[in-house]
Amino acid sequence: MNIIDWQPTSETNCSSLQGYVATTHSHIVKCLGYPHFNGDKVTAEWAIEAIVKSDDGESEKVIFTIYDYNTGYTPMNEYNWHVGGYSKKAVEIAEWFLGLEK
Repeated sequence: MNIIDWQPTSETNCSSLQGYVATTHSHIVKCLGYPHFNGDKVTAEWAIEAIVKSDDGESEKVIFTIYDYNTGYTPMNEYNWHVGGYSKKAVEIAEWFLGLEK
């Protein structure tokens, strides 16, 4: 996998839970910067648009979000952060960004 470019995004309408990543708040901040959004049910959320080039040379846009959900506080210790997106590839890309590839 080759990430060509990436940037924060607000283009997350109709994305949904695709999986989880177990890590700490400080590790996410180290990799992606401070949270981009917060709201009623989410105290910390990152939303990233990545351009991914596959082995066959094709490029695609993959959007993923990492967020807590309904905790009432921002988890600082190890936590199963929610990963949202439009396909399961969102989890794979989130793991890559966080250095948690399996």
